[in-house]
Amino acid sequence: MAKTKISVVLDEELIAQVDAVLPKRRRSAFVSRAVTRELKRLRHEKLRQAYLDAYRESESECEALDGVSSDGID
Repeated sequence: MAKTKISVVLDEELIAQVDAVLPKRRRSAFVSRAVTRELKRLRHEKLRQAYLDAYRESESECEALDGVSSDGID
């Protein structure tokens, strides 16, 4: 996979924490994995929200149909 060099601004404290737990020269791989995980989480959350919205919409449609389908049945 082709790679592109970018500039990212991070708080000094955050960089110090990363450096404290990573071997030398591993920041890029760490940031790449973190971004990949966060993108996956955001896509999952977006999909989850779409399912919830669709469920709520279908639930309200079912409730409306329940009222219609029971009209005149006694």
